Amino acid sequence: MQVLKDGGRIVSTVPMGDNVKAARDAKNIKGDYYVMQSTTEVLMQLMEHLGNGDYKVAVAEVKPFSLENLKEGHKIVEAQAVRGKVVLTF
Repeated sequence: MQVLKDGGRIVSTVPMGDNVKAARDAKNIKGDYYVMQSTTEVLMQLMEHLGNGDYKVAVAEVKPFSLENLKEGHKIVEAQAVRGKVVLTF
């Protein structure tokens, strides 16, 4: 929760524990989680589309992961200064 501003939003794929809920509530953060189940058939179709290059993602910048690059990437996205994703690599 340290990286979220007061009144921010978090979306998760797993339920939040009590400690996370307390931290969320302390900063007035809205939080939701969604549970999804995929079948083997759906995952195989997804893999086929990925392999065929059917999905295109516009990537504006790729930077190595660091706290400084995280801050810079966030500023770029907030300012809507680029078209596409800002990717941080590990």
